[in-house]
Amino acid sequence: MITDVVAIATGTVKLLQPFLPYLDPFKTALQKKLTDTTAGAAWDQAKGLWAKITGRFKDDKELHESAEAVAALPNNATLQKALTEVLAQRLKDAPDLTEELLQLLGGEKRLQEIVAGNEATIENIRQSMAGAGVQRVEAGDKAKISGVTMEQK
Repeated sequence: MITDVVAIATGTVKLLQPFLPYLDPFKTALQKKLTDTTAGAAWDQAKGLWAKITGRFKDDKELHESAEAVAALPNNATLQKALTEVLAQRLKDAPDLTEELLQLLGGEKRLQEIVAGNEATIENIRQSMAGAGVQRVEAGDKAKISGVTMEQK
């Protein structure tokens, strides 16, 4: 039984976020253009997740509007959080879909990551994880990373 629908919704939205502008079914030309020029596991994974979500919730106006907002402004953290909350609410009542999304995200393997852009500063971060999984810190050009502790129990 899956209990952490928020984590699954968060992972789903994080993976979908850069691709949502191209996954809208009404933007066929853009979708074709991205498909022709972008070959990769993340794009294929995003298409699979999106197909499952839209297949189940195709008539869900609130979810659709939240996804459209993220598609319009993909880097807006507030809109991403709103989409995550709406999706998590829906997943609470759809354990079968939650399980499918979890498998499309890579299963129960844990992932803790901190990603920052160019010239970012990452300081005093502690990641602690029980069980199998991946912990990583990634930063762009000219970034400063210090005081990072990773622990796996």
